[in-house]
Amino acid sequence: MQYPSPGGNSGTMRGYLVQPPGNGPYPTVIVFHENRGHRSYVEDVARAGWAWRDSSRYNAGWLAPVGGYPGNDDEGRTLQSGLDQTKLRVDMVNSA
Repeated sequence: MQYPSPGGNSGTMRGYLVQPPGNGPYPTVIVFHENRGHRSYVEDVARAGWAWRDSSRYNAGWLAPVGGYPGNDDEGRTLQSGLDQTKLRVDMVNSA
């Protein structure tokens, strides 16, 4: 999903949302990824939901402003370290 992130690194963020079946409303768990970026493993965590079966799970892709996960962890770390860290925190707050 895509959503506005005013004051963040690009003004727009992308993320991955998993919701249980039914009409809700449901509490939401925000799943944070490591400094490497939003990888398929993080989507697996959100889908599995472990202890949060009756909740929505959302993972924001902090590397969305620079094109998303580049395919390897070293490049992901480099991309994230190049983001404006104050704006990255704004992106994190806007995801909630």
